[in-house]
Amino acid sequence: MRIGVFGGSFDPPHVGHYLAAVDAAERLQLDRLIWVPAAQQPLKAARPHLASAEQRFRMVEAAVSGSQIFEASRIEIDRSGLSYTVATVQSFASQWPDAELFLLVGEDAWSRFEEWHEPETIRTLVHIEILARDKESTYSGRVVEVSSTEVRARARNDRSVRGFVQDAVAEIIESERLYKWVHK
Repeated sequence: MRIGVFGGSFDPPHVGHYLAAVDAAERLQLDRLIWVPAAQQPLKAARPHLASAEQRFRMVEAAVSGSQIFEASRIEIDRSGLSYTVATVQSFASQWPDAELFLLVGEDAWSRFEEWHEPETIRTLVHIEILARDKESTYSGRVVEVSSTEVRARARNDRSVRGFVQDAVAEIIESERLYKWVHK
């Protein structure tokens, strides 16, 4: 079995995340791709998430609903505290000892990989796949010019987020008035 692990803030998850995940899943021939919203990322501890962990999980769950291979995991949220990728991949490696694990990492996160908790242990447990944003990089899927920052700004300014996120995610953002109070 080939299992991918796709972690991040997902504040909110957007179509760029989704399309990168689709491309990676196809290219790597994954049987499953587990999206893991972080409770609190250690390297972003000074900048707290704008949506709660529960809201971000529900948005990820909505984003992946209907997919045959994508699923949302609460592993880091239920563990709470700082979200160390090494603990997550160790848990998945124990849960599926015969699986080949792949960790999907965005270019921005990859640039700081050596600062992560136990990067060498992570390397022994998973194959690391870098999700690039441009065609000049080693692996790239589609280039999608959308970011969580842009989606939050659109929501804050009463502009539609539809098309930037899946409709089910847009409904959560709209119904809960997420990102309205952000002053950045």
